[in-house]
Amino acid sequence: MLSSHTAHLLQGFSDWLKQRRGAIYASLKLQRYYKFFSKLDQVAKELDRFPTYEEMVQFLSVMEARKYLLVTLYLQDIKQIIIDKAVQEEYANLDMIDRLLQYFEKDDYRYKLLFEYYTALRTKADQGKTSIRSIRLALTPAEKFLKYCDHFEKSEISDEALSGYLWVYRGQKSAIFGFVSFLNQKHKFSLEAHRNLLPIKTPRYSRKQLKQKFIELLQNPQDDLKYQQKLLRFSLGYLYHIDIPNNAFINQKDIQKDKNDAYCLRLVGKKFYLPNEITRLMLD
Repeated sequence: MLSSHTAHLLQGFSDWLKQRRGAIYASLKLQRYYKFFSKLDQVAKELDRFPTYEEMVQFLSVMEARKYLLVTLYLQDIKQIIIDKAVQEEYANLDMIDRLLQYFEKDDYRYKLLFEYYTALRTKADQGKTSIRSIRLALTPAEKFLKYCDHFEKSEISDEALSGYLWVYRGQKSAIFGFVSFLNQKHKFSLEAHRNLLPIKTPRYSRKQLKQKFIELLQNPQDDLKYQQKLLRFSLGYLYHIDIPNNAFINQKDIQKDKNDAYCLRLVGKKFYLPNEITRLMLD
């Protein structure tokens, strides 16, 4: 039984958690958080008042307060404690990590790989060898690459998939190196595409053929991924004279606006501007 110092806070946290994460998440996790409230209550009884944030970490350790960061965020929201911006940033990183881990179904082998990679990184964080922010930065390209594998047969992880991914997202070579090493060392993959990146090549079609195909695609729009990939392939071939490899797939989200509101793609470390006719077909 919690004392009067803490009981009302637990009820408030339950309602807050339902609003933030939904009733199902709250009902599944509340028992876990109750244990933390019980520890907080022991501290409150000793002090005869609810502890400050500094007292919480003094009695329970920073690691434990970080483990139950949702509780500390709630206590800050209701002004029960004051938490500095560093803690807020850590919560944002943890929330993003949670979202990354929830993308795949738990029976998907990619979920198991990603979660195991996260567990290895979290162990380093608990040992003070890395930070929560670094974990988020490492998991982001790992999850993105695993999603990219959907373009390939049985969503298999392969050098073909990695090679195409790094052609599109050339700037992520260093960021994804840790995950590739993890796959090679822990799961006996033999991924090497990150060592020899695909170069930019010119199209095998003539400029006249590229123009003709580009115009045909603009005149006959279709609402499917295959059409969008063709449109980008022939438009970049005609406008910039580059060939998109067959294992390179471009997502709608890869099309971004620059500071002048012009649409562009960043591929192989370069920026390619797209005419409005293309972006309308891709984004509308």
